[in-house]
Amino acid sequence: MAKYGILKSSTNTGLDTELIAAFSAPLSITSRKPSLVTETLTLKRKTAYTDIQRLEIQTGLVPLADASQMFMHNVVNGYSESFYVRMPQIYRAKNLPNTLSPIVFANTAVATSTLNIAGLGGLILPVGEFIKFASHSKVYMIKESSLLGDNVNTINIFPGLINPITINENVSYGTKVTMAAKYGDDNQIGVTYQDGILAQYDSLSLIEAL
Repeated sequence: MAKYGILKSSTNTGLDTELIAAFSAPLSITSRKPSLVTETLTLKRKTAYTDIQRLEIQTGLVPLADASQMFMHNVVNGYSESFYVRMPQIYRAKNLPNTLSPIVFANTAVATSTLNIAGLGGLILPVGEFIKFASHSKVYMIKESSLLGDNVNTINIFPGLINPITINENVSYGTKVTMAAKYGDDNQIGVTYQDGILAQYDSLSLIEAL
């Protein structure tokens, strides 16, 4: 089973050895999208929203016998510095093989939501999958996915592109999706030992760095 967690660097090929620490359950993934909701006297609901969206992860870490790297990472980055995490994917019974190399099929403008992906060998990126384009720091989610002709996957993403992308740009999926993150300001900066030997991080909030 794939491991997700805090990465040692921006390098993320899906290997467990690239992690400082692995996430543990319970784990939650939250989407934040600023909205204003009001109700009229006739109980009609009115909403206003922005096009800005970010992801947040609330998780624990697998207990650490050697917490030196995690302690250093936590203290040095604090609440202000960005770092990298392997973005957890929604659990499903069957995942795509991690050996595929999908690329963007054509130049695509900012704010676009529908685009074509090639290089999946006739497979499609599943709905709910998190993906990332090579030139973007933002992580996107697949809303819709279908096969268009031979070896071209048409996807609809959320949110729309915050930057344009170019033809042949690499697309990360599965365990290769890297999210730039910051520690939430409700985190403890330091380390707690559960039994004097194993370091315990029961609850960490990780906020996507936009």
